[in-house]
Amino acid sequence: PPPSSSSQASTTLCCVTYNDPSLVRTLTLNLRSASKPVPLVVVNAGSSAVDPLAFCGVASTVTVVKGPKGRGQSHKTALSHVATDRCTFCHADTLLPPRWDLAVGAGFDAVAREPGCVAFGFRMSPGVPLGWTVDWAVWLRCKLFGLPYGDQCLSFRTEEFRSAGGYPE
Repeated sequence: PPPSSSSQASTTLCCVTYNDPSLVRTLTLNLRSASKPVPLVVVNAGSSAVDPLAFCGVASTVTVVKGPKGRGQSHKTALSHVATDRCTFCHADTLLPPRWDLAVGAGFDAVAREPGCVAFGFRMSPGVPLGWTVDWAVWLRCKLFGLPYGDQCLSFRTEEFRSAGGYPE
């Protein structure tokens, strides 16, 4: 069974990339904003080569694998390389809040042993013209449909997510 509290559990940051030049910069910022070094899994599904050495010193371990085209298959590839209690998926251009790993742990503590996931809210960078309209539209979409979406960063208990079949095709 998974550890009983967020302080004992660990999470792997998973990212699928498709020709995104900001990958290294954004993932490095995300890794540095965690409270402690976390494992990183990058599935390269179409980008130029991703150098694992770019993340040395900011991730506890780094796994870069060539993945298939298509989000579902690529995310399943990432999931197959996760060896921690939890897995956190985000887009290559998603910037996570400071100490995001502790927020994930607190979210799981809040739902105790109930199945579920933890999702962060979506917010455009402050300098994006009319970014507030995108923020509002994403918030409304989530409220209307009651679902988080991938651009918001989703975290799961690894074994529960594997048992559920991971991401759909």
